Amino acid sequence: MPYELQGPGDVDIDYSCDFSDYVEDGSPTDSIDTFSWSIFPENDGSPSTSLHTQIENQGNVTTFVTNLEAGILYKLTCHIITVQGRTDERSITILCENR
Repeated sequence: MPYELQGPGDVDIDYSCDFSDYVEDGSPTDSIDTFSWSIFPENDGSPSTSLHTQIENQGNVTTFVTNLEAGILYKLTCHIITVQGRTDERSITILCENR
């Protein structure tokens, strides 16, 4: 399983999911209406783990991750809903370990 590597003290590491195919699929009236990010496990014993500064730009949706706990494998997921009501989600696996 491919994964991203992040250290436990790393602050504001950005992760993005590309949904531009919804914007560029020949349907110029569709775009991302809403999006949200989640991370699992949510409560890993590190109360300062956070996702913040979530932005969308031309179909690329980005969040910043802070303070993961070493030794834990995380699943970061972005869920979108388009103006035309289509839904999708994409995930990134993150392994947090001391580097």
